[in-house]
Amino acid sequence: MSLRQPMHRRLVSLALLVVMGGGLVACGQTLTPASGIGAPGATAATGTLAAGTPTPNASPARPTPDAVTVTLDGSQYTSGAVVVATILNGLPTTIVATDHQSECTMVQVQRNVNGGWVVMNRCLEMTLTRMIPLAAGSATVVRLAPRAEQSTAASWPAGAYRIAFSYFTGTVGEPGAGTTVYSATFTVA
Repeated sequence: MSLRQPMHRRLVSLALLVVMGGGLVACGQTLTPASGIGAPGATAATGTLAAGTPTPNASPARPTPDAVTVTLDGSQYTSGAVVVATILNGLPTTIVATDHQSECTMVQVQRNVNGGWVVMNRCLEMTLTRMIPLAAGSATVVRLAPRAEQSTAASWPAGAYRIAFSYFTGTVGEPGAGTTVYSATFTVA
């Protein structure tokens, strides 16, 4: 019995160290999803989506050949509107993006402030950053909702915005060159 007790304590201590260590380094680290599905909550084109949840191949839009583009469902939005962006991969190969951008998705919402672009709704989750493959010819929809700040209602501040999408070619295990593309500018009034 005395031999089992110290072994049990060692296992419990080791488990606590692993859990605590993983929690301290999780934010900003890279995790390669074994299933290749992508971001948490990623679903097929059917089903209910939470704000910021990417849905592969949900858009009927066709990718521009040999280009990656970001399209929007509108050019003007109200302060409480959900912005729907579609990432179209017209390249002949899979591209890879990371989440942990705005609302923990794979895109950044950027607002023009005094002539410079400021990232809105940064990811606040303490989770691992995931590498998300987007197949050649795919269309991936990302829904972005405004975030409530302190005691105010959820709303986008009035102004000019754009969506930025950064990706790299290659594979999850062997990334290639990185590129950033932008949507058309849109306004919130």
